[in-house]
Amino acid sequence: MNRVKVILADWNGYSLKRKKVLGRNKINCGLGRLLRAINSQNSGVDFELYLVINTDKLVPDSVFASIFSKRSVPKKKYISLKSKYPFVKKIFFRNNQGMDIGAYDYGLELLRKEHYTGDVLFLNSSVVGPKDDNWLKQYQLLFYKNDNTGMCGISLNSHNTISDEKAFMPHIQSFFLYTNMDVLEHVFPDGFLDKSINYDKQKLILDGEIGISTRVIKAGYCITASSFSDFRYFAGDKWGIPEGDIRFTDKYKHLINKI
Repeated sequence: MNRVKVILADWNGYSLKRKKVLGRNKINCGLGRLLRAINSQNSGVDFELYLVINTDKLVPDSVFASIFSKRSVPKKKYISLKSKYPFVKKIFFRNNQGMDIGAYDYGLELLRKEHYTGDVLFLNSSVVGPKDDNWLKQYQLLFYKNDNTGMCGISLNSHNTISDEKAFMPHIQSFFLYTNMDVLEHVFPDGFLDKSINYDKQKLILDGEIGISTRVIKAGYCITASSFSDFRYFAGDKWGIPEGDIRFTDKYKHLINKI
């Protein structure tokens, strides 16, 4: 099995233990809970985790670095995690431009600078678990289960639910995206986002969460997810699983964010 690089995004405004409303659920999540859970289970695959912390500073990177280096208090919250959890190999601090997707983009650039060529998992601290061994291996197996898989995750949505017209735009929910560098280099040579744009939250959903899957599909790959592991979607296929946002369904809401 290939080794995996994990890019984990969080915002410094979040506590290490928090509650998040997802659809009809209020879940206990947070970076501290997630890292503790990861540490308690055998992943089944060797991995290294890069923690990318977004801060509330929206300034150029060169200025940001000099400002943040003088402010040690926000760092203390995270530095101890590196010694507590050996799989946390590096911690990076950046401004919050692009929010989680911006942090994913930042992580992708780090991997490119390292000339990394293997599998990649992007996730944020709103996921819950893992609660079982081989949690990472199952996503690697799902990704390689069929030829031409571009990306897999936890759950799939069929439509753009932020717009009134509810357009059909199949996508993986962006809190967990598993792929590899071959796909990333092919589909995203310039990254996930346009670095010159200041994205608002809705545009980030459209160009980020939805846009990432759209570009993967348009490039000829399929998308799939662990909540419906026998279903995969290529451009033009019939949608063979429940439509809409499964966060708002009683039958599937328990699947939405659990590794």
